[in-house]
Amino acid sequence: MDYRFFTEIISLKPELFRAMLNFNREFAAPVPEKLASLGTPFTTLWNHETFRRAWFSADPKESGYWNFSEESQRLALLDTVTLERLCLLFSAAVHAEELARVIAREQVLDLRREIGADVFSYALKRGRYQIGALRDILTVPTSFGTLGRRIGILASSLPALTASEWPEALKELTMRRTPCFNGVSSSTEAFCPALQREQRRALWFTMKKLLLREVAPEWAPYFD
Repeated sequence: MDYRFFTEIISLKPELFRAMLNFNREFAAPVPEKLASLGTPFTTLWNHETFRRAWFSADPKESGYWNFSEESQRLALLDTVTLERLCLLFSAAVHAEELARVIAREQVLDLRREIGADVFSYALKRGRYQIGALRDILTVPTSFGTLGRRIGILASSLPALTASEWPEALKELTMRRTPCFNGVSSSTEAFCPALQREQRRALWFTMKKLLLREVAPEWAPYFD
């Protein structure tokens, strides 16, 4: 733990500190192995906050994850709805050039239903210009299925791609809430391109840009 970072955010970034508290309250509290081994109805006790507090008091090893000094790791603090929206817009932007070539009315209507009319419009108007060189490596090959499905595949893969170099403890917590798009809940094994260091940095900065410009500007205080 970087205690200087911890002290700084408590005094200067209270929004970030609250987000870390919420993260550990909601996502960093999986059913402990000892309790899970007992099965139901014992595991249902974990749904009660008072029981979780008592458990943590008795077992200090269950302490969650707190060291968010590395800015990119703060994507883990996003609520599920915001994370899903961010990943879907990013994926649609990556596939925007192909979306632009769809002209058959029925295909356009199907895609608008699959990814959302607003996402479709965003990809064609602004998204296609916001991805840059990442498009070449992140475009899902046509062999993976229809365009709508491929957009869902990349969207569901983005959390794992972004977190590829995060500490294992944080990755384990965040992967429990991988978004699901078009029936695709986890595509990391099927589509997981190897990114170079510069590409990983570009991915992070692009995700941050889309988050703060297109998805949730109110999250700006949580980032540097």
